[in-house]
Amino acid sequence: MKILLILIIIICFVFLGVGLSKYYTERKKFFLEFGLFVSNINSNINFGREKIINIIEKYEIKNKSLELQKLCDNYVNALRNKNLIDGRIFDGITILKNDEKQLLQNFFGMLGKFDIYSQSKEIASYSARFEEIYSEVNKDCKKYASLIIKLSLVLGLLVCLLII
Repeated sequence: MKILLILIIIICFVFLGVGLSKYYTERKKFFLEFGLFVSNINSNINFGREKIINIIEKYEIKNKSLELQKLCDNYVNALRNKNLIDGRIFDGITILKNDEKQLLQNFFGMLGKFDIYSQSKEIASYSARFEEIYSEVNKDCKKYASLIIKLSLVLGLLVCLLII
């Protein structure tokens, strides 16, 4: 009976750690997919010459980042309602920091406002910034996600030792 209780406690703490580390893995997935998304927008603007709303609606999210899907859906709705300024494109998105939200707001705000050449240059400069953010997020994910899981395992073992 004690062994079963110990296993249950350890498993619960490990699942808690996995749940807490999900924040870092979701951020990594979001910015990885967002980099691909920006590249797709740039190539479609340069070669496909489609409207922004059509490009975003046709884009398929490959890594299944639910946060990016929400962002795209909110952005398309904002384009249809013509109210990009109020920040509602971030409704339901919890993994972004305020400075990242501001950067994304600026990125989406400038889409479609320039000629193709200028638009491509602007997208390239934003893309470089998004790559920097991804490298930071990737480092944080490697560092903290596994650390949280390991600490939760150790905490579970500590609780088991205190119970015995």
